Amino acid sequence: MNFLLYVIILITLIFLTKSMLFKLTSKLLQTRNNKYSSRFKNRINLFNVFLIIYLFLSPYAFILLPFLLFCFYMINLILFYCGHIYTKISIALFAVINFLFVDVFILVIVSTMKNCTVLDILTNPELHMLCYALLLITLNVIFIILMGLVPSSYFKKIGQSLDNSSIFLLLELLMIVVMLSNSWSCYMENFSDNIMIQRVIHCVFWLVVLYAAIYIMIYLEKNKEHSLYLQNSLKLNNMLHKTFADDREVFLQIDCTTDEIILITSSKWNLTNYMCTHYSQLMTNFLIYNHIHSDYIDDFLKLTTTEHMLNTFFYGQNKYNFEFQVTEQNTAKHKWLKMDVFLEADESISEHTLAVIIMSDITKDKELQFQAERDQLTSLYNKSITAHLINQRIQQKQKGILFMIDCDYFKQVNDTLGHDVGDKVIVDIANTISNIFAPYSKEETIIGRVGGDEFMAFVVPNNNKFNISEIAEKACSQLSQTYSNSVSTVSTSASIGIAEVNESIASFSELYLLADAALYESKNNGRNQFTIYNSSLNLHI
Repeated sequence: MNFLLYVIILITLIFLTKSMLFKLTSKLLQTRNNKYSSRFKNRINLFNVFLIIYLFLSPYAFILLPFLLFCFYMINLILFYCGHIYTKISIALFAVINFLFVDVFILVIVSTMKNCTVLDILTNPELHMLCYALLLITLNVIFIILMGLVPSSYFKKIGQSLDNSSIFLLLELLMIVVMLSNSWSCYMENFSDNIMIQRVIHCVFWLVVLYAAIYIMIYLEKNKEHSLYLQNSLKLNNMLHKTFADDREVFLQIDCTTDEIILITSSKWNLTNYMCTHYSQLMTNFLIYNHIHSDYIDDFLKLTTTEHMLNTFFYGQNKYNFEFQVTEQNTAKHKWLKMDVFLEADESISEHTLAVIIMSDITKDKELQFQAERDQLTSLYNKSITAHLINQRIQQKQKGILFMIDCDYFKQVNDTLGHDVGDKVIVDIANTISNIFAPYSKEETIIGRVGGDEFMAFVVPNNNKFNISEIAEKACSQLSQTYSNSVSTVSTSASIGIAEVNESIASFSELYLLADAALYESKNNGRNQFTIYNSSLNLHI
């Protein structure tokens, strides 16, 4: 009954040990994806367990069991794990060395306690099974300690080192030979305290050598990775320096986790005194010397914080940018700046996030963009941009109102009073329209000059009290003006066509046709009036 109980306990411990061993292996090597792997692995290990139990009947179990462990472990590594064959051999030998060390250590302790030889233990099945059970328990403890104390990243480094290290494999083979020879002599000799102590010291020495070699491999791999990281960082910094050398206001690299500035340069100022200081201090000083436009201050305060950078990187985004307008306190100069932020994990320091920040002066680009989008005389949007922006609002399902405004008698102003006065009329109309419509929109009112004397205003009302007729009457009233010179006088007015976005309007061109029909009706009925489109009006296509 005692023997059967030992067998059951032993089988349980063997399965537990193999489970821990494979869990440890998965940290070193990538598992092959195969739906039959688990079933096939269980069958191999079941056969291995019964073979181990059978070997207890052999007096040479002390030598055969390590060999059996190596063979079956190698079969599992080859079939179910990816990796170089030398790496797999090194891992299997590592398991065997630990097995031999613990086996010798336990046999020595038991033989000392029982005052018998190793051969006496091996020929006593129950005593041998007790030693083997203690061996498996000790191995499980070792595996648990390794998985608990050693970070997962270190296991990957060990695997990478084993791929490129044949010296470690040779060292393991030497250990196996020495330990097996010592074990064999221990197996053959009569019991002696001195001999047993020597064997234990010998095993401890080689085990220390093994783990010291592993530690050295991890240390060398970390140094190698850190060296590569520094080289890549230097290449990146040099590349970015060259790329942004002409137009950058500030270039800096920071540690978002610690808020420290790692690197900072500028094409305009000497900022070396900010090295190794806090990034938040730099941003505070930036706000002191630059007044950020009220439209952009909220975004600036949010998007420039290390908290936002860390959250952005946490959710899988590694870059972002934003633009803002500032006024320099000393010079009162207005300019546009663009801030590009690139995020990456610091491989040399666990769980730290780095950011490369490039602040560029884009004032010239904004000026060119403004010139491309705006009418030169009035600074309103030109025809193509006006149509594009209104179409965007319609695609966004915004319920807006389009006012088409045409200056009456503008040709007479040019012909009678001259083009200089004509230009003044156009500028006056642009200013009047801007002043009338801007306060009534919850978003930027789109106002554009779309022809010589034609204007458009697209308004998204900011409340339900927006009265189209009142606004149109106000526009007609304020746009009725008289211009004169020393010889002649010309009075101008405005004809307005109005169309509202509804469910059937899908594009700007459709809305334009409706407003144009309403404008034609105003012109046809005597000018200086407005018409709101309705279905009774004819479309002029």
